[in-house]
This record gives sequence, structure tokens and C-alpha cells, in this order.
Amino acid sequence: CTELHAHGCEIHARSVFLQGVLLASPADLPSHFKPLRTWLEEFMSRFPSKMERAQVLVNYVLDEVGVDFVVLGAEATEQVLEWGHCMDVEFKRTLPCPPAGLDKAIINPSLWPKS
Repeated sequence: CTELHAHGCEIHARSVFLQGVLLASPADLPSHFKPLRTWLEEFMSRFPSKMERAQVLVNYVLDEVGVDFVVLGAEATEQVLEWGHCMDVEFKRTLPCPPAGLDKAIINPSLWPKS
């Protein structure tokens, strides 16, 4: 990211919410995401509201060196407005440490099992 950014490339980060997985209830996730459940439970206990979790995730990515923009998906107009509020706040909080050795099949949606 930083090398491309240094050469004048604009960096857009997508899948900030990991296709909604990071905002979902751990109990509702398919078994494929079992390695994330403990992390998600800790994340949800630190940040109980969905909006607060969204703010933390968006700002975490925007704070990365070289990231200029985030691309957020929405299913309804209301979500677009909600996501807009994520960037309206000064928000410096830390995420729980992710599980060590997460398989790319968990963090790369193109590798998820087809339903």
C-alpha cells in the first residue's frame, strides 16, 4: 500500500466489515468462521453497539498508512446514511488482537465456501 501510495496511487480499501461478518452475531455465523468467534465475542463486548463497531472498523482502516478511502456496501439508503456517520467522529480505539494464523480462507471472501 505505502509503496503504491508513494507513487501517487489512490488507495481504496474494501470489505472493511468483511462482508458483514465483523458486524454479525458470532452465534449466527456459519461454521467456516468458527476461528473468529472468540475474537468477535471480545470485539462485541468492547463495542456493544453495531454503530460503534462500524466506527472502530472504518477508522482502523482509514488510519492505515496509505489508505485514502474506504468502500462501504449497503443494502438500503438508511445504511448509507449510517455508514456516513462512521467517519464523522474522532474515534481512536484499539481492536482486540486478531487470532494468530488466520487462514486466508477466512479473511478472503473469494475463498469462502459456496452455499
